[in-house]
Amino acid sequence: MERVDQGMALVAARALDGQAPTRELRTRLRTLRAMTHTSGLIATYAYAASKTGDPKKRNDREAAYQRVCDVIRGQAIRSGVNVSEQSKPPDIIKALAELDVAEYARVSASTGLLLSWLARLVDAQQPADDPSQGVAEGGDDAD
Repeated sequence: MERVDQGMALVAARALDGQAPTRELRTRLRTLRAMTHTSGLIATYAYAASKTGDPKKRNDREAAYQRVCDVIRGQAIRSGVNVSEQSKPPDIIKALAELDVAEYARVSASTGLLLSWLARLVDAQQPADDPSQGVAEGGDDAD
């Protein structure tokens, strides 16, 4: 049996999938992690999905939003929400909205925990004082 934090750390490490995290991903994880607590999971997912842009012309910021959407969708699947890897944002939003209150709270909490672990792992790979990465928080978010 593993502890919840061990499981989340493993899921977070797999979500990075050996890819070097970008400055944009670091910023989006920090912002959206907080947003899940203030606005809720559905609003956070809807916001992130609205920022993913055209898949054929994605810039780094849009790619980071897409990566966070993929993480949220994956966590919803692991949590038993009736969605699949092929589910589109409206279907994911609808499935989350149809959960009962207790289940929604559980999925929200587990997703928030996962985003926290991802942010920690990205921070570990890009220390805040790394001058080549610039500032990851503050006024660099023009959304």
